[in-house]
Amino acid sequence: DEIAAIEAANPNAPRFAGYDVARHVHASAYHEYIKLGVTLYLVHRETFHDMPFDAQEKFLKGKMRRREKPIARLAMDSTGLGMQMAETMAKEFPGRVDQVNLESHRRHELCMLLKDHVDNRRSYFPADDNLREDMSAPTLYTVTNGAMRVHVPQFENADGEVSHADEFMAAVLGHSAAEGEQTWTFTPEAVEDQGAGSAE
Repeated sequence: DEIAAIEAANPNAPRFAGYDVARHVHASAYHEYIKLGVTLYLVHRETFHDMPFDAQEKFLKGKMRRREKPIARLAMDSTGLGMQMAETMAKEFPGRVDQVNLESHRRHELCMLLKDHVDNRRSYFPADDNLREDMSAPTLYTVTNGAMRVHVPQFENADGEVSHADEFMAAVLGHSAAEGEQTWTFTPEAVEDQGAGSAE
């Protein structure tokens, strides 16, 4: 497909990844992007249902240790279940792993980063029904006091699996890894924690 062709033509493009950790009910999700100029292309994605934490860690370490097409930076959700794994990965790969705390305002900020990329056609994703569902499930809205709210429903995807926009959160984290905090200065208003957050 078109993205695969772009990846093949740019073997040395920098790579960035995002990983949303889960254990039961929801899936863990991995997104890997190449960056060309200001544009990101999703070149690899995986989801894992009910995978033990040690197996998830082994998967991520394999991605980080590979010699060809190395991951420049990995962003992991360190809010809750992912805290220990993110801390372990950061110690093993210093300077290459971001431990991202997705509490309310930080979650909203990074969701807005992804929304900005998508709205301005600086992010491209492969055609896939489950991915499309995940990416369109979250909603961003404003309440009467002007504060922003982010809400992600739990739903059953096209394969009959329970999702909480897990791939959306992997995309949020992957974009965070690619952009780096120093290049994103959006200052969100106070927001309310709605679970795993995202923006439509």
